Amino acid sequence: MTADLQSTIAKVPKGDWAVGVSGGADSVALLRLLHARGDLELHVVHLDHQLRGAESDADARFVASLSAELKLPSTFATRAQIEPMLNNPPTNLESRGRAMRIALFTRVAREQRLDGIILAEAGLHRLGLDHHITEVLDPKWMLPAVGQGAIGLECRSDDARYRAMRTRDARFDGWFFIGVHTTGIYCRPSCPAVTPKRANVEFYRSAAAAQQRGYRACKRCRPDASPGSPEWDVRGDLVGRAMRLIADG
Repeated sequence: MTADLQSTIAKVPKGDWAVGVSGGADSVALLRLLHARGDLELHVVHLDHQLRGAESDADARFVASLSAELKLPSTFATRAQIEPMLNNPPTNLESRGRAMRIALFTRVAREQRLDGIILAEAGLHRLGLDHHITEVLDPKWMLPAVGQGAIGLECRSDDARYRAMRTRDARFDGWFFIGVHTTGIYCRPSCPAVTPKRANVEFYRSAAAAQQRGYRACKRCRPDASPGSPEWDVRGDLVGRAMRLIADG
């Protein structure tokens, strides 16, 4: 293990984290190193791409066995279960695999109310960034694979969340929600509506929390929709339909 990786793992904040485990050496090593910390709550996530037949099945069984050995909760899904969640899925097989992983990991993090997701898959592309890195799907933390540098985006304070909202930064969609006192609605950070004043907003970790406080979902950004659905990616769905209409004449 390199000194950089050891140092990075030591800096992972205490909290509840999902760990993407493919069954490969890098992801298994990462899981064991994080588990060895002893002060992290970990949730194993595995996506079976169903591309290698019996080998894919064997990977899933291995990850399930490893999760049981470490006494960690886990979530398993297959390509057949996740692919229908994608809106306008990429035609390139590798890009489609990345999109499926993002959809699954985002869903698990939201449903389990986790702080983020740590991956050990080099080359995973973060939405909105041009860096091909191993990442944590949470704006607060990114963990590099062996030999790669760490990249971090801070969004731990309400002021930082407000800045993300003001710039309509879609990278933070799904990781916090904004309740607007003056309108009684809650939004995603990327909402196209006029940005309210700082004094008129409060932040929530989940859509459910905002709803419990009496806020209604914004009809423009649809914060209550599922990630990857047409309702979530309204702009992408409109563009896709427009392109199909143009192609059809």
